[in-house]
Amino acid sequence: MHRPFISFNRTLDFTDWFGLASGSKLNRAKTQAQSYGPWTPNETAGLPLTVTQGQKILGIRRMILTLERAIFYFIWGFKWERVRREVLKKPNEKGGKGVPDLPLFLGA
Repeated sequence: MHRPFISFNRTLDFTDWFGLASGSKLNRAKTQAQSYGPWTPNETAGLPLTVTQGQKILGIRRMILTLERAIFYFIWGFKWERVRREVLKKPNEKGGKGVPDLPLFLGA
């Protein structure tokens, strides 16, 4: 467990170094780090920043729906959709075209 603390502190040192070069400063009292992985509260207790888990990235659902809309516009040549999207998302064996269901696939 000692290695992650070294890496984390080294990252903060680089941030401080960048601040000296650019004239900016990281406000550690307001800064939060987001944990991706199996970190427990006991493991993050010694870190100099607040560590949060389980937050969503804002706007990801809208981005996925926009991408899905672009895919269907491409499939239909920017014309009116003649078959429901749910039908096209079905596998070929079930009468669909196997178009991926992006919100389901990407977990949005």
